[in-house]
Order: sequence, then structure tokens, then C-alpha cells
Amino acid sequence: MTESHPKPEDKRTQQEKEHDIQQYLIEKMAIYLAKMSMHDMNLACKHPSLLAVGSIYVALKICE
Repeated sequence: MTESHPKPEDKRTQQEKEHDIQQYLIEKMAIYLAKMSMHDMNLACKHPSLLAVGSIYVALKICE
């Protein structure tokens, strides 16, 4: 027989939950933008640090 285990209680405040969601969205948006920039040959030859900074900046602006 299978026993049903209770789900662990989430003890984070609403503000902490919203912060975690915002961080997740920014991370996913930055990854998406970085991947998309690799499809442009003019961007693909730039330094990776420039692409990373640009992707993070645009992700932050989109998520604001």
C-alpha cells in the first residue's frame, strides 16, 4: 500500500515568494536572450561577457 505523505509547508512570506518568482523570470529571460543572440553572426563574435551583460540588462528591463 502506498502512504500519502503530506506536502512540506511553505513557510516563506508572500514577499519572499514574489521575489523568488521575479528572480526565476529574470534568469529564464536572460538565458533566452543569450541563446537568441547566438543566431546573429554579428552578435556571436562579440565577447561572451558583453553578451551576458546585455542579456541580463534587457531581461531586467523586460521584467520591470
